[in-house]
Amino acid sequence: MSLMDALGYEVRPQSGLRRRFVEAATNETLNAVVATVAMPLDRFVYRGTGGRWSATAILAGFPLLWLTTTGAKSRQPREVPLLGIPTPSRNLAVIGTDFGRERTPGWVHNLLAHPEVIAKWRHSTANVTAIRLEPEAQEPVWEEAIAAYPNYGIYRDKVAHRSIHVFELDPNG
Repeated sequence: MSLMDALGYEVRPQSGLRRRFVEAATNETLNAVVATVAMPLDRFVYRGTGGRWSATAILAGFPLLWLTTTGAKSRQPREVPLLGIPTPSRNLAVIGTDFGRERTPGWVHNLLAHPEVIAKWRHSTANVTAIRLEPEAQEPVWEEAIAAYPNYGIYRDKVAHRSIHVFELDPNG
């Protein structure tokens, strides 16, 4: 069974207003604001709605996947909201762009050290293995990500000097 099927994860086309928000977020200043407030705001809305919504889902129409990773150094559970990008096999992928910022996000280091994670969407959970994709296997994920959220292309160009890790989350891994 694929991860999308296991979680009931759905990606719907964006409405006109949400699409305009996403297009506006390509502005560097607005992107910097989104990068700073997205995660805390998503956590706040997620908790306030009992796990039904996130700020990202409301504003941009993107369903957020919540991953519980194990800290690379601390070995403590860490929960992080990420965009789940559908893969050709109907699993989900996550991309470590960190909104185009210089550093590799901490959750990437966690997945590299401890690839067994818990994926959650709304009230469904699945144990998955994060499999780091080789560059040639990343292309369909990048295409899907950029089609849904054009900033992924901008992020990719901004941090071309560092390796951007792409992981497929496999429930059968």
